[in-house]
Amino acid sequence: MTMGIMKLQGMNTAKIQHVGMGVRRELNNGDMNTRITSTRPAAGRLNSDTVTLVVGKGDFSTSFTFLQMITSDCNKTKQRAPDPADSKMTSKKVVELFYDVVSPYSWLGFEVMCRYRNLWNIDLKLRPALLGGVMQGSDNKPPAMVQNKFLYMDKDLRRLAGYFDVPLQPPSDPFEAMFKKGSLPAMRFLTAVQEREGRDTKVEQVSRELWRRIWSEDKDITEPGSLSEAAVKAGLSESEIKELLELYTSPKMKDKLKSATQDALDYGAFGFPLLVCHVNSKAEVFFGSDRFELMAHCIGEKWLGPQPEKAHPKL
Repeated sequence: MTMGIMKLQGMNTAKIQHVGMGVRRELNNGDMNTRITSTRPAAGRLNSDTVTLVVGKGDFSTSFTFLQMITSDCNKTKQRAPDPADSKMTSKKVVELFYDVVSPYSWLGFEVMCRYRNLWNIDLKLRPALLGGVMQGSDNKPPAMVQNKFLYMDKDLRRLAGYFDVPLQPPSDPFEAMFKKGSLPAMRFLTAVQEREGRDTKVEQVSRELWRRIWSEDKDITEPGSLSEAAVKAGLSESEIKELLELYTSPKMKDKLKSATQDALDYGAFGFPLLVCHVNSKAEVFFGSDRFELMAHCIGEKWLGPQPEKAHPKL
């Protein structure tokens, strides 16, 4: 317990006691009883605290601010040292991830960013968008439309599946899955999930299940029944799914998906995945699933490989 002096505007100086983590003072002045109670723990940092002053036995109360707090035992009053973790938590770098479940490389980038979300000091924002719209808007051509790239892509994905520990298995007819059927219904459905939830927990789960369907189980992702099955595996309730099936075809969801796709184009997108790191009020853009080391350097973090939980420091 330490003693201190509190100076208040228009009032006489009064002695107070701050006991433990709170502030308390009771002063009898004739038949007037004054009680001062802190609105938050003092912890040795009482300057500019707001307290409540209750006068008498009625229900009149008012608030005032400490103008000055001088402790008579300041050498014994320990100030809480700034915690580097506090400033770190308040300076999280926002990272936007634009993706489409029709893109297998987006799945790789998605899983890596989900793994690093709690390792790096970032605020990950999932941005479902339409790859077809980005291709059209940027006048780009999908790699699968070039024969040699298409042949290479099959081998590349099989190698990356093991390296990233993602169960990638190209569908029996990739051309049909990617270009004839596409992903428009799936991306509108994800947009509806995000709209309904207001955060990214269920969007993450449903996205992963849609990727599994097309890029691991060779299943459809365009029919309402297919979307429902993915949502069930993601843990959504029957009532939630029913509401989403009514919502995802609405003009509002169509417009939101168009808006997200345009946002990606405004960042300079020409394909997915697209990662946008907001550093010092500047957007740093990274394309593809092989730029994580460079991105980590840009945001001041350490890259531990695509499976950070298996990484070990070198002896």
